[in-house]
Amino acid sequence: MLMPKRNWPGNSTVNGGYRFGFNGKEKDDEITGTTGSHLDFGARIYDSRICRWLAVDPYQKKYPYLSGYASFENNPISIVDPGGDTTLYYSQKGQLLFTSYDKLPAAITIVSDKNIKQFTIQVASLKAANVQNDNKANIFLRKEGKTFDVNSLRTFYNRNTVPGKDNKVDGEGPDLYAPNYFNESSGNLYQKDGLIKPGAKAEPGSLATVTSWPDIEPDKGEKVGKIHLHPNEGLAGPPFRKPFSYGPSTNVDVINGGNMNVIVGRENIYIYGKDAYTISVNKKTLQSGKLDPAVNR
Repeated sequence: MLMPKRNWPGNSTVNGGYRFGFNGKEKDDEITGTTGSHLDFGARIYDSRICRWLAVDPYQKKYPYLSGYASFENNPISIVDPGGDTTLYYSQKGQLLFTSYDKLPAAITIVSDKNIKQFTIQVASLKAANVQNDNKANIFLRKEGKTFDVNSLRTFYNRNTVPGKDNKVDGEGPDLYAPNYFNESSGNLYQKDGLIKPGAKAEPGSLATVTSWPDIEPDKGEKVGKIHLHPNEGLAGPPFRKPFSYGPSTNVDVINGGNMNVIVGRENIYIYGKDAYTISVNKKTLQSGKLDPAVNR
């Protein structure tokens, strides 16, 4: 809906005015004829008059614990899903190779070094045919490397971010974190049906330390790495003089990385390990995230 005193002439899409509204989504005035009453989010239509969707989430089968009529995992303040269907393709050296705006669930694919040349040729061919965003084409492209399911990473973060018990630095000393700091949690990564996802189990750690990992879950697929959370990323308070921006610690996480590993922070997703340079992606927008590897936890 339009705010009071902003309904200037020609604002309605029916009259050829400005076409976009909340979240930059296109207005659809044809349903009721009311200016800006419905917004087209691509996968479904939003009725701004009653704050409801007109259809269920097309991916509802992947999230049986959520209502099909919900969005942003019922947490719109901290979770933003601008499209939800982007695939980002990176090289093992951290170079962004290609972005596809397909209709597959959001993902990050790390293309193997040995497949870079073939991948580049395939992308050029798809672009020439104007089918670079085709679902089948991107299912094929994802097979050129390791593909991380972004939505499952977001879900793991939302389920396992828990308030810190004492808010002390590593549980010791007189220095306190700011109120509302959270414990880190950890889990295992599994590859199944071409996608890498976290398991269902998690272990809580301290405010700035991962203490253990949960037992292996054979039914989740092949274990390929580990995941832990940085829920205090971007927060400010003692003993930090500025917002706490941190990625993988160069002296802890990367050295002990082993296979592909993941950190999900309040702001960014970090993929790192012996098979890749550190790749940082903003988890809300799937744009390149800010990475300061010199900052240790």
